[in-house]
Amino acid sequence: AVEDEVPHEASELLLALRRCLEDVEPPAEGLVHARRAVEATVDPVLAAQAHGLLASMLYAAGQLDAALSNAERALACAHLAPHQRARVLQAAARVRWRSRAGIDRVEPMLDEAERLLGPAPASAIGAAGAMARTALDAAECELRASVAALKAFVTIREHRRLEEGERL
Repeated sequence: AVEDEVPHEASELLLALRRCLEDVEPPAEGLVHARRAVEATVDPVLAAQAHGLLASMLYAAGQLDAALSNAERALACAHLAPHQRARVLQAAARVRWRSRAGIDRVEPMLDEAERLLGPAPASAIGAAGAMARTALDAAECELRASVAALKAFVTIREHRRLEEGERL
């Protein structure tokens, strides 16, 4: 993508494959290409989102310093929409929690992500409501669940509040 002068297309593809890439580590060469594409992406919003994903990928690959650096680059973007900022905050908090680096920043990041997402929408009832859900709704639900799960881990492990953690 970089050689073809379309690094933004690679960044868009990475984001489309987010769920897969967070669970299955790409080969080392693929990660190198991903980093080059994200670095060359000019659109600050797309780059910030891709840096957030790249942070998780680099952490999984054992590159802690690069993961933390990418998380910070993602957080530095001032042009993100609220749900985009919430996603970046979740990714940065996840890397910090897993690496135990700057763990004191994890809870404030998750609290901000929750504020940006706003109150959870009322659940749709019945088959018609379930069929009306869109991919965006599913992505928002996944993000809300991820933020709540990470808050639960922090609540249980750091504060030893098991019942509260279980509710989350």
